[in-house]
Amino acid sequence: MVLDLNGFKVIQSSAKPGGAELGLRVHDKGNTVALLFLFLAPKEPRGNAAACRQGELDQVQKSMGPNFKDVKLNPDGKDDRTIATMLVSGKNGQYLYGFYGSTDQCLSIELYSDPETKLNLDKASSFLTRQKYDAAYVPTSSDKFIYAEILYRNQQYKASAPIYADYLQSIPNDKAHQTQRRIATDEMGMALGISGDVGGARKVLQEAVKSDPDYPLNYYNLACADAEEGKAADAKLHLQQAFDHKANTIPGEHLPDPTKDDSILKLKNNKDFWAFVQTLK
Repeated sequence: MVLDLNGFKVIQSSAKPGGAELGLRVHDKGNTVALLFLFLAPKEPRGNAAACRQGELDQVQKSMGPNFKDVKLNPDGKDDRTIATMLVSGKNGQYLYGFYGSTDQCLSIELYSDPETKLNLDKASSFLTRQKYDAAYVPTSSDKFIYAEILYRNQQYKASAPIYADYLQSIPNDKAHQTQRRIATDEMGMALGISGDVGGARKVLQEAVKSDPDYPLNYYNLACADAEEGKAADAKLHLQQAFDHKANTIPGEHLPDPTKDDSILKLKNNKDFWAFVQTLK
């Protein structure tokens, strides 16, 4: 899928684990909203854009109920290179849909306007024709990072971790990719820790320290893993190392305040440890 969102701004993103779905909500400067979903096609019906459209039409009719008025279908969408469209009229206005489909995928695009405004069909149709679908498209490393980020931002931490791992394996371990590698490793480690795999997080972060010993968040996140396991001495060591390297954060990034960190707070009852934490600046 190659999207042309010129004139539109992404205002919301969503994803499901295992590559099952990726969604975007975009809005132009006026009153037009577009919802785009790329998802694994259901077992029935499947096979082309027309089949994807029929599945969506069934859902639209069901959700609109008595507000559904009529629908106009075009005859296309018989293979993965042609688009199938439908124009739905409801009590609250018109909705223009476009679909691409292949054996196991559907791309659904829905355009509508604010309730007070009539949908500009010429503009909406132009948006549809600009979008490109390729059933044989192979995701790039950047695509993998975006997918992992969307899962992470939607608190699907466990699902995001293997996508971050796949992304890290797909990029060179060199200076040019250092910032991307640091961000992905940081978020992968946190994702594993938050989802309960503290051992997995520790393994990732220990490897990160070996390959990138100057980056402070590798040590900080290790300290969090230590605190989760009640290891005050190790947490103290890793926190000190984090703050010793704090000058090496990514531009615009800052070390978290350990006195407000949920993981570090688990060792607050250790008086010696907590006295040390309060000295960190």
